[in-house]
Amino acid sequence: MQAIGQGKRQKYLIQAYLKEPSQQKYLERLHNPVQVIIKGDATPIAPATNYNEFDRRFWYRTQGVQMVIKGQLINVQPVKDHSLVDRLHQVRHQLATYFHHLPAPLSGYALRLLIGLQDPATDEQMTTVKQLGLIHLFCLSGLHVVSVCLLVQGGGRILGYDRHFLNWILIGTLPLYWVIGGGSLSLTRAILMIECQLWSQQLGRNQPDAWTISLLIQEFIQPTVLMSLGGQLSYLLSFALCWFDWQKVKWQSFKLGALGLPPLLHFVFEFHLLSLVINYLMIPFFSWIIFPGTIISALLYPFLPGISGSFNRLLVIFDQSLVWLAEFPGIIHFGKIGVLLTLILLIIPGGRLSTLLVAPG
Repeated sequence: MQAIGQGKRQKYLIQAYLKEPSQQKYLERLHNPVQVIIKGDATPIAPATNYNEFDRRFWYRTQGVQMVIKGQLINVQPVKDHSLVDRLHQVRHQLATYFHHLPAPLSGYALRLLIGLQDPATDEQMTTVKQLGLIHLFCLSGLHVVSVCLLVQGGGRILGYDRHFLNWILIGTLPLYWVIGGGSLSLTRAILMIECQLWSQQLGRNQPDAWTISLLIQEFIQPTVLMSLGGQLSYLLSFALCWFDWQKVKWQSFKLGALGLPPLLHFVFEFHLLSLVINYLMIPFFSWIIFPGTIISALLYPFLPGISGSFNRLLVIFDQSLVWLAEFPGIIHFGKIGVLLTLILLIIPGGRLSTLLVAPG
């Protein structure tokens, strides 16, 4: 059994051996939070053993976990008093169970796009997505939160509710969706920024600097947010969208791709030449077809399976198209770039500080 558990003072990575098969069956049937008793030793998570390989210790540190407990599972006790967060995690688990019963690949899309869970059955597809530089579209992010808000506001206005009432609904429900969605870095940033904007509208105040406020709050909650690739890309690209002057929307995707390229090369050492063009085409496709279609198809499957089946066939064609595109030549194994060069390459696309760069000597 492996999990991340909350101790009295900190989070722990738990790796425990089960004493008998009945424990495994019991854990697989769990629907409620439990308290786990483990007999073992707590040790620091081991660092990477080879230069530039995936650093497991560094990754867990960005999640607030520094110690691992390895031992044997002794007992599992149910938690009697459930908090609101516990009940939201129960809803998350129930949704995951329901989504697993949807036809593939709709099930994998629903798990990833709606509640931020990875489906092992889609690992091969995710490899293709990462090669094409589209992984941000498959993670709960600002794009998805905006789509949810548009669906709520659009549906509410059709039913006759005014904007202020719908804003209060979003202010109250977005934090709940943050828990159900898994609380990822990009999801946290997006919800904090939208909450700032909604509160300013309700109070009749000028729009605050939502980007700065969200970063300060997230740094307080999770100080390691900017140490990970996901955190850097989320705040870097959202900063560009907020503060740079985008006169030609059609070039926006290319400029954002150039701005996000240095952190990618620093962390993953490669990129695909098609990623800039594909992102330009895929962002509106995801916003208006894939994400709304996944929500509607997942909700309608028990009642109108034919509609969900038709959308599922569209997803099959979409997945096959991604595999076909990934086979095109264009992936460049660039190699890792250093921190100083990464910063310089970040300044150049911004166009604000490039005049400060001078040649050595």
